[in-house]
Amino acid sequence: MFDDGSDCVGAAASSLLQLTTDLHVQRGGVTARLRESSVLGIFTGTQRLHGLSIVLVTCLGATCVGVTLFYTLVVLRRSRLKQPSNPSLSKETQTQTELSWAMLAARTVTAASSMVEGYEMCSMSGVISKVTHDLHLSSWQSAWAMGISPFMMALGAPLGGWLADRVGRLPALLASYLAMISGPILMGCSQSFGELIMGRSIQAIGMGAGMGVSVIYMTEVAPAAIRGQLPSLEDLFLVSGMAFAYLGNSTLQGVPEGWRWMLGLGGVFPVLALPLLGLPPESPRYLLLRGRREEAEEALLSLVSPEEAAAAMAQWSAEPGESGPATWADALWPEDPVLRRSFFVGVGVFSLQFLSGIRVVMSYADTVMAKDVGESLAHTSMLLLTIGRTLAVLPAIMTLDTLGRRSMLIAGQVGTSLALVLVAVFYWTGAAVLPCGYFALVLFAVSYSQGIGPVVWVYTGEVMHSAVRAKGMAVALFASRVGAGCMVLAYPALRGHLGTGWTFLILALSNVCGLVFVCLCAPETAGVSIERMRKVFEHD
Repeated sequence: MFDDGSDCVGAAASSLLQLTTDLHVQRGGVTARLRESSVLGIFTGTQRLHGLSIVLVTCLGATCVGVTLFYTLVVLRRSRLKQPSNPSLSKETQTQTELSWAMLAARTVTAASSMVEGYEMCSMSGVISKVTHDLHLSSWQSAWAMGISPFMMALGAPLGGWLADRVGRLPALLASYLAMISGPILMGCSQSFGELIMGRSIQAIGMGAGMGVSVIYMTEVAPAAIRGQLPSLEDLFLVSGMAFAYLGNSTLQGVPEGWRWMLGLGGVFPVLALPLLGLPPESPRYLLLRGRREEAEEALLSLVSPEEAAAAMAQWSAEPGESGPATWADALWPEDPVLRRSFFVGVGVFSLQFLSGIRVVMSYADTVMAKDVGESLAHTSMLLLTIGRTLAVLPAIMTLDTLGRRSMLIAGQVGTSLALVLVAVFYWTGAAVLPCGYFALVLFAVSYSQGIGPVVWVYTGEVMHSAVRAKGMAVALFASRVGAGCMVLAYPALRGHLGTGWTFLILALSNVCGLVFVCLCAPETAGVSIERMRKVFEHD
């Protein structure tokens, strides 16, 4: 399709600029630069209220349909299997667990990384046209300002894994938060493309490191009975960050250089988390890896029930002494075939994030919708979509330990695949963006937030052995963010050459491939303690 790689990047940059600069309407200008559409007249002038009502009804309808479809698929699958309870589920994990203050502090202090990523993902898409204008960016510079973040996150993930094994989970989290604070400050004060990219890169490296460490830490400290709920809150925090970004874009629209405030406010979340870092204990599994058994037992007792702590300590005593964190070579290709299988299954499940196309949809939906309905209504539509995701993810998080990881992944993948096929069909038939296209996008986002969104954060961390967990999570984040970055950069070129319909059909086929992988390779892990996880992969 292209003669060489530079032509591909140039085409992607040109297409992205076409999507962004067309939205810039000079003061006193008219909306003629927006693509003429029969929909546009509905959402401007005196009939804006009518447009908002259509958006609200469509969002609520798609959310209800998505939730109903998801739980119908889950219930049907579980009733068909009629599986008995997992024999590896020990008695202490079947009891209700009361959260300790240390556990609540641990969950609160680790929330900032996901909130920053959600905020960053949607804040830049809402201000890129203004940034391009004020900093006089070229098409190539605008493209990289949008697309560089996932690649820098991929670089930060191995750094976070190395720090987590080297100095501990909480010190590594501290270092990532400092990067997430300094990056937005630099972006908000930037006067050139170089300063903007440097700030964005620093922030993204901190996000990549922080998210990996947060998942590792929460997986290692969460009680087995609710381990699905606590790490899966990462997706709720991510969606919350997105909601703040859309709200900020709507609030600061029209404010002179409001984009500086939008980018700078991304550092607020880690600033609020910093004072709380001293409250939770270090991960007991990390302390055990370092040979500090007494400290590990003390930390474990402050986090989980005495019964679960006693069972875990008995398991520690029955196993040979830990030799410390694995090397990168041992982590990437464990000699033990059981550990090797669990490692690659964990990385594969986490890669479902980028295979779903969620980063593409959330990065470009705001911009593409604005061409049809105007910037203000597009921001409002995406804010309501985010609220719909939040409403959908809450019951999914609460039922994750009951319904099981595998069933929820399968149901979510079916929903995202069907929704993306609908998007393609609507574009092929020329259906209106509102309500048809928007309905399909909300259905996709809701399906994602009930399956892939919360489950992968839990599944990837819990299936890996403690010795390889930090580096394994780093590899999973690296693969996921590199894949997401490539899709974000490739989308404008694919859309320009194949059309929107065929592009979304490709994303639908990608989701089908993910569904096949889950069905063939991913065993159920709900309720299994970390120390007993090996038996799941031995017997599956």
